[in-house]
Amino acid sequence: MMDRDKAWELWKIFLKTLLAIIILVALIYVSKKILGDTLQDAAKLFIEKFGIIGLFIDVYLVDTLIVPLTPDIFLAILISAEGNQLPGLILICLASVLGGISGYGIGRYLGDVRLVLNMVKKYKEKGSQLFQRWGTWAVIIAAFTPLPFSTICWLAGMFKMNFRSFVFASLFRIPRMILWYGFIALGWLY
Repeated sequence: MMDRDKAWELWKIFLKTLLAIIILVALIYVSKKILGDTLQDAAKLFIEKFGIIGLFIDVYLVDTLIVPLTPDIFLAILISAEGNQLPGLILICLASVLGGISGYGIGRYLGDVRLVLNMVKKYKEKGSQLFQRWGTWAVIIAAFTPLPFSTICWLAGMFKMNFRSFVFASLFRIPRMILWYGFIALGWLY
């Protein structure tokens, strides 16, 4: 049975995730109402210029590197560009999981390099506590919520998390992407 502190932490994470979803849907809705044709034209231009391979590369980089971006931007581009969405969604899901695995590799094999240590310095102590407390669940929670997935993946590698457990946990990124795709589509279509 889960102790009260863990249950409360999960409840707070759930509420923050729910709030993020509401804000995301509202932001997409308002953006479409204000900039509808401009956003749609920009998304179509991105897809015409870079294709769904461009979406794959961008999501892979966002989920590999610690950058202040979210792959949800590319889900929004896919949705607003219209056309057949399934191949793009599959590539985005694959890119996100592969990006997380690459981030794990960065943490595992380059975690002692000064540049890498500097990039995760402010998260390392919190990450240590997170992995001690949650173990594999830390990656599952980050995979499914707005927590910084790439940072958690780097830390999982740095803390030498079992690779098979890590890959299993990172697969939770797939239902997250599909679910958030649905929320973004909801904001865009209405």
